[in-house]
Amino acid sequence: MPPSDLADPILATQARARFAFQPYVDVVLQQVIGHEALLRGPLGEAADCVLGAVPEPDRNAFDRLLRLQAMQKAVDLGIVSHGHQLSLNVLSTAIGRHAEGLVNTLEAAQSLGIPSDRLVLEITEIEKVADPASLRAVLQELRSSGFRTAIDDMGRGWSNLTLLVQLQPDIVKLDRAFIEDIHSEKARHTVVRHMKGACDDLGCAIIAEGVEKPAESAALRELGIQLQQGFLFSRPLLCQLNLQPAFPQYS
Repeated sequence: MPPSDLADPILATQARARFAFQPYVDVVLQQVIGHEALLRGPLGEAADCVLGAVPEPDRNAFDRLLRLQAMQKAVDLGIVSHGHQLSLNVLSTAIGRHAEGLVNTLEAAQSLGIPSDRLVLEITEIEKVADPASLRAVLQELRSSGFRTAIDDMGRGWSNLTLLVQLQPDIVKLDRAFIEDIHSEKARHTVVRHMKGACDDLGCAIIAEGVEKPAESAALRELGIQLQQGFLFSRPLLCQLNLQPAFPQYS
């Protein structure tokens, strides 16, 4: 059921929303690990075009509704039968003090047959977190239920490095700001190498986002970052799962 506090125009916007799915892969095993659900307009417009039509006070409820829609579409496309993970974006402001903002998401995942360990909740707009300690408690609560959590776009805002220490998620997704030309930019290579060590010590997995060049992928692989996502492997596909992404040939 849609949230009762959403007006008819907002529900109409939700009805027109679509999802593109972009795989993230293991470049060593050369296999798909999971798919990120990305909000799109009816003609493939970017997420900002859809969210821009929703007033700020309604966005958290709208965010909840979209997660349910994304899960249903992913199940219809066979994500459960393929054994892949599903990553859903979650506004940091939509979680609530005791994960109450995610209760319907978790219940829907169970009713759709999505195993808890295959659902990854990617926390977005992390820079708006006002109380990291409370959010960390919520993330721990989610993990105790078997669900995995991720910080999205790590590196887009340098303050996120502090939140990495404070939140300690299961997964860190490195933004393309760190990835671009990492094979030839010594500074980026050095920072990512140290971040890999820090994440290893904290028990966080890393997914490198925005990988576009074979040389970038190879440099990341040499650093031990084998989970990668980007146009090199597959662009997001509207209402489709790409089960056969491209893999570069490593020398």
